[in-house]
Amino acid sequence: MTSNFNPLDLLAERVTPLVVDHSQLEIDIDKKASLLKQFYPIMVALFHKFPDRLNSILHGSQAPLQELLGNHQGVLNEILDGFSKHHSLQPATIESLFSHAIPLSARALKEEVGEGNIVSYIGSYLPQIASQLPAWAAPILSGLGLGSLFHTTPTPQSLKATPADTGGGFKKFLPWLALIILALLLLFFWRSCQKQTPAPNNVTETTASSEVAPTAAAKSPASLTLTSGTGNQVLGCQSNVGDAGLGSMLHSALAKVFGAGTQCNIATDAAYATQLPAQDKLESILNLVKTVPNASIEWVGDQLTVNAPDAAALKGLLDQIKAMAPELNVMAAAPLNVEQSVNHSIDASTQALSGLNESSTPQQIVHALNMQIINFASGSAAIPDANKAVLDRAATLLQKVPNLALNVEGYTDSTGNAETNKALSHQRAQAVVDYLTGKGVSSSSLKAVGYGSEHPVADNETEQGKFRNRRIEFKLAGS
Repeated sequence: MTSNFNPLDLLAERVTPLVVDHSQLEIDIDKKASLLKQFYPIMVALFHKFPDRLNSILHGSQAPLQELLGNHQGVLNEILDGFSKHHSLQPATIESLFSHAIPLSARALKEEVGEGNIVSYIGSYLPQIASQLPAWAAPILSGLGLGSLFHTTPTPQSLKATPADTGGGFKKFLPWLALIILALLLLFFWRSCQKQTPAPNNVTETTASSEVAPTAAAKSPASLTLTSGTGNQVLGCQSNVGDAGLGSMLHSALAKVFGAGTQCNIATDAAYATQLPAQDKLESILNLVKTVPNASIEWVGDQLTVNAPDAAALKGLLDQIKAMAPELNVMAAAPLNVEQSVNHSIDASTQALSGLNESSTPQQIVHALNMQIINFASGSAAIPDANKAVLDRAATLLQKVPNLALNVEGYTDSTGNAETNKALSHQRAQAVVDYLTGKGVSSSSLKAVGYGSEHPVADNETEQGKFRNRRIEFKLAGS
């Protein structure tokens, strides 16, 4: 039994409506659909790789997500954390969603082609499925045995099928036919080598490109974070891009929409992608954002998270962006979960710092340090215990690069008295400096600065915005 229906399209049509109507999870339909769209390629690729797990799920596994991942708790945590960071949802919520979708998906595939044909059915669409795997998951999926899929080109699998045996007589001539073809190829190659043409260079370039492709896929996605005020006002703007070309394009679009004097902190680092999905629509999207006072966007790869203090205006902005850029996963900012945000930031910073050493670039070190959120208690400059292990690791690294000079900058939201906020922000920055110097970092390499509510990176109208504005930033001295 066969099907001309791509399994990813099949699941989107038959399973997604069942899952998004499930009332157990209190997240909106768009967020669920976006999560499932990224999860389906991972799920069906694992079905294809491990038919025994598929069989277990079809016959009533009590823990389908764990079964799918081979009961590897570490991998499960990595998958959930990855989706959580890209979709701003709690891992427990995502786990429940996926656990509900997996058995429904297995049954839908069975109904479409029959239980014994599921693996071959998925295999016939494997290149298309591989092209939909999220790039951020490449290291995790490689550990599950799916690394080769990130090298797959979208050639229809059916073209690789072995032809049926049409007669024993023809088989006798196959060796001779192969020798003739080989001889012709050798003759062609010999003649090509006699010609002084740039063809060999082209071959080399093509090979190099194919070898570089997996590295490009594993890069961090380019990003843009922007908060508008009213009119042409931009309260905060930050971006991470892979080359100057994308940075220049962002500068140009911001200048056209908000004015030539618009400031945006654009960091160029080869660790990031050189393209932003739907970047051709950036100017149009910024024009939409501009019409909503105190709106903010967080654009990371193909994920675009939008927020605004006015609920009706936010819904209208979401609908307009979705219609304009259907290739993006557009969603409203999730309700603020301080503990989850802090924990994820600490994990990310710890992992990033662990991969650095004295030969790492200053930009890499600063980027890793800025991944963590130091969530001071209200009115306090005492460093939370949760952050001390990260700062300990940072101190060890900074002692290996004594010539690296950093400013430690403190910021608050706009609540309260401006002068009081500035003093508090300086106290917090100084507390971080004192902690690091107490661990052996040279005091001459660190300087504390307090800016209070100046230079916000988000709005001061929503709880999410205020939380992001209360921050510690590490910057290279003189930058």
